[in-house]
Amino acid sequence: MNFLLENKEISEKIFAIVPQHITQEVPYPSDAWKELYHILQAKGYFADRSIVGSHIEALLNPYKKNVLDFFCRIIETLEPTTQDLLSHQSTLFALLSSDKTSVVNFAMKLIKEIASEKDFDFQAFADNFVLCFTIQKIAKSQLIGVEILEKYYQKQAPTNPDYREQLAVLFTVPNAKLQEKVASLLTTYFSGEGLAEVVAPYQDYLKGKAQDLLASLSPSENSENSENSENSHTPKIAPVARIPHTWDDLLFLIGDCIRERSPLALDLFFEGLNQLQAQ
Repeated sequence: MNFLLENKEISEKIFAIVPQHITQEVPYPSDAWKELYHILQAKGYFADRSIVGSHIEALLNPYKKNVLDFFCRIIETLEPTTQDLLSHQSTLFALLSSDKTSVVNFAMKLIKEIASEKDFDFQAFADNFVLCFTIQKIAKSQLIGVEILEKYYQKQAPTNPDYREQLAVLFTVPNAKLQEKVASLLTTYFSGEGLAEVVAPYQDYLKGKAQDLLASLSPSENSENSENSENSHTPKIAPVARIPHTWDDLLFLIGDCIRERSPLALDLFFEGLNQLQAQ
């Protein structure tokens, strides 16, 4: 310890490469590491803030959970500033697709700290946020993400109506508070024709107030009905129009099934498969 404290330049070089070398196991108890980082941080040894970025980027690696949790604790000890986090927000967004729930929760906690900043890249966040919709046991983080969406939409209405189909996937999470927030977001900012059809596959998942908020939705009327009588008998587009009619379409739908895991996507996939096999 004394050697490190007496040789600042050497210490900075050593700790800058920690993420490159601690990849399999943490060689000493993480509390000891945390205490060491804390002391050096307090003495101003980490003025070069690139160390924050290198530790955040380490979380992208497929390391064991204990190693990733170690890096999370060290990042907290480094006390990242708002600018530190904004400079590495794209990496934080990418961490939302991690298969380690502790990493997703940690990334969302840091994202929340910068979500109201002027330089926060909301669109990049929204695009990456959907990647954690099907991850289990992170309802608290998913709720934080939905609240970030809500605060942004209060200032700027959403411009991508198709995003509601991805948001609806969150109804599969058995958390009443999260479902209520999603239902409120959909009915407030994504209401209109087709919302009932988007929500319909998830009716069996709905709980409590989410059911109440969505109860008034009714299947949208075909827009042709509002036109003059000459076009009033134009038939509605049947749901079968969304069923894949070629093998290429079916391959694209497989991607939707993997990403969304929604009952509707699965139903369309199997129906399309049956029809193609029968040709």
